[in-house]
This record gives sequence, structure tokens and C-alpha cells, in this order.
Amino acid sequence: MVRFEFRRSNGKAGRGKNPHGHLWVNLTIDDAFHKRALSTGIPVAYDKWDATRQRIRGESPYNTVLLDIADRITRIYSVLLRAGERPTLEAIRSRYHGTERPQPPQMATLAENWLAHRRAQAESGAIRRSTLTADRTAATNLLLFVEHNGPLTADAFGHRAAEAFVAWAKARPRRGHTGPLSHNSCAGVLGKIREMLEHARRQRLIESNPLAGWEMKTVPRREKGTVTETEVQMLLGMTVHEPDAALVRDVFCFCYYTCLAISDAWDFDERRDTVEIDGTAYLSKPRVKTEVTAFLPYHPTARLIAARHPGGFRPVATGPFNTWLQRILLLAGLRQRYITSHSARKSGIQRVWDETGSAAAAQVAAGHSSIRTTERAYARASPETARRVWERLQDS
Repeated sequence: MVRFEFRRSNGKAGRGKNPHGHLWVNLTIDDAFHKRALSTGIPVAYDKWDATRQRIRGESPYNTVLLDIADRITRIYSVLLRAGERPTLEAIRSRYHGTERPQPPQMATLAENWLAHRRAQAESGAIRRSTLTADRTAATNLLLFVEHNGPLTADAFGHRAAEAFVAWAKARPRRGHTGPLSHNSCAGVLGKIREMLEHARRQRLIESNPLAGWEMKTVPRREKGTVTETEVQMLLGMTVHEPDAALVRDVFCFCYYTCLAISDAWDFDERRDTVEIDGTAYLSKPRVKTEVTAFLPYHPTARLIAARHPGGFRPVATGPFNTWLQRILLLAGLRQRYITSHSARKSGIQRVWDETGSAAAAQVAAGHSSIRTTERAYARASPETARRVWERLQDS
């Protein structure tokens, strides 16, 4: 794209009678060649210029300047493309000479470019798939906000725009799989948007990050309730006529006995995700979120539930899933606790802890990479478990 050419002081090429001249920039833009597009202002003698190697012979400090010029022009070209502008010679000249202030990209364009960048990172293994999912969710919410409120440039997404986003996201009506966001969900999305803007700043698409230093405080989350095995068996014994309700009930109970998250249940394949060792069936499944393998005995009740759905569990979006779950819990008289789709996994991990008295066993069943996660967020020993642990300590 960038090539340097020697021109004599009188504007002609070659040695001639006057061997002194300057270096000029020749540009190739979209297969169009532009001769003497820019002047470098660098003086050089004809016999000192190496056109093949594109450098001044000897130890000239101008060689570094030439590299900087080529790099700067290449960056300007890339910035124009990423901003959705046509990289014409006039546009490159204007930005190179600083006569035109770069136009910041639209937030919609920025979101699409950032997602493409994150997809490439996920494919290379630099980020987890679960991180890409969170990035995609943030970009989707941003695009919906722009669609509702009109075009918005990246430099204009400051504190007021963030506050407007929160007000819109909390009040927006449910449409398909999208609906109002909670306070903490808004904070998470805006954190991703701030990250998106910071990426744009590093790419020199914008001069500064308008959300730098801005943070939305989260509120303490309401602790999810748990269910006992007796209650799970009661749910399984209920007569449920609505197909979607029956599916939600089965998946909730399946997750209790397998310690899987709902997203893992949608991905569950009995042939692929179970193994038999010494006559005992085990569930061995990499988690969708972390790709860490969860391993525990394959409970007979979980096997019976899976047999009702030979083709696998039909996925249901989180919102409708929890709506159906609340209806089922109301019929079962279990609405006095805060129970959500995740309560099944939490309760299942607690069951493993109680039955084994081992946080390590609960960690393996949960598919956690760190036992601290298990101890902090899931497994809390019941009085019965604590009693068994103390008895073992006294006997040892």
C-alpha cells in the first residue's frame, strides 16, 4: 500500500544533474495507484536511497521516521475502514495532515466490530465461550437501545447515555426472548459496553473512553432458595397436563439429581455424557459455561427422567422457564421460597455435600475448577453433615 519514491528538488525522478531531492509517498488504495500522494519532507541524496529495500543507506535516523510514516498511514486506512468510511486519498490526506477530525464510529458499528473481534478471540481460545455469550448479550441489548432511541456515536455514549440505557432497559416490554433487565443485569451490560469503548480507544477509533472511571454499583442479590429430595419427588409425582410445564418440571428435577445447570441440561446427550465404570454408571460432562467436566454417579431417577425425552431436552428460554417453574411451585405449595431454575443445581450440589460430607466431592460433581467456588457459593454443610464430620474427627 505504501511505497516511498525519490524525487529531485526540481520534481523529476532519477539522478540528473542535481543528485539531491526528497522522499515522497506513493499510495495504492483499492487497486488505484496514487503517485506522489504525500510528501515526507525528508531530504536525501540520490545515491543514498535504496528503492528496493525502501530505506536510506547507512545509519540514517530518517529510516525510523519512514517506518513511522508507513505505520501511521496504514493505521489511518484501517481506522477509516472500521469506522465504516471509504478510505479515499482525500480522507487519508486530511487525517494525515490533521485538517479533518476523525469522525467517531456509530455505536451499532462499534458493537458489530467488537463482536467480530471477540469471536476471533473465542475461536483462538483466548476467551471462554461463556464470555463470548455475555459479550453477545451486551451487544444485542446495545443494538436494541440504539434501534429504539436512534443513532448514537461512540464519543456520545457517556454518563447520561448510560443512565438513559438503564431507564430504558428496566422499563422495556417483553418481546420474544427479551424483556426488562434487572439492576444488576444493567450493570453487567454497561460494564461490557465500557469494555467495548476501551477496545475502540486502543484501536484509535475514538480519542478517549467516555465511560472510563464510570461504574454502576450492583445491589446484593437475593439468595436463591433450595429444595429437598422429598420436594423434588413430590414435583415428579404431580400430574402436569401442559407439555411445556411438564418439560420444565422434568428438567428442574433432572438438574437436581445431576448438579447440572439448565444450559448443561439442554446440551445433555446420555450416550456421550455418561460412562460405566465397574458396573456403575457415571455422568461425565464438560460444563457449557467453563468446559470443566462435572463427574458424579448417574442417579437412577435422572436416568428415568432422561428416558422420557429420548431426543434430549427441548430448550426453553430462561424467562419462560422460570415463569412455568413458578406456576408449578405454586401448585406444589413451594412458592414461599425464592426458587429459580438455578436452585435445582444448587440443591443438588448441597445434596452431594450432605451425603458424602466432602466439599471435594461436591466440587467434582459441580464441575468447579476451584473448591473455593464450591464452598463459597454452593455447598453449606447441613447440621447432619456437620455432625458426621465431628464424629469422624473424634474417632480419628
